[in-house]
Amino acid sequence: MQSFSANIYRDYSIPMSFHTTLQIAQTGDVSVEFESLSAQLEILLQRDGIHRDLLTDLHDAFEQGEAICWVHAAYLFQLISEIAPLTAPGSLEIRCLGEEFRHTWIMSVAAGRIEFSAGPWEYD
Repeated sequence: MQSFSANIYRDYSIPMSFHTTLQIAQTGDVSVEFESLSAQLEILLQRDGIHRDLLTDLHDAFEQGEAICWVHAAYLFQLISEIAPLTAPGSLEIRCLGEEFRHTWIMSVAAGRIEFSAGPWEYD
């Protein structure tokens, strides 16, 4: 399997640094514990060549509801999509705001399944 970052960088010609706001709201009765995701996230970051500092940002988004992540919004969409099955039985509402207006996306995850997502949108 080709890494997500390789796909994103090929498709979007993405520079190296971004200012992206990631917001995560836990909406169900069962909380998603970040510690249950961190080992898999670390494997994915290593696979994709992304610095492990992103783990701290992701932790903050899960525990505090919001964090600034220094990666492209499309990469966060791919990453969260990949770990969504690990969030069961919790429920999450996620919003990501990238540097450009179209680098925005939303996602609803329930019981490890993505029930709804929209974005990020490409420019023509």
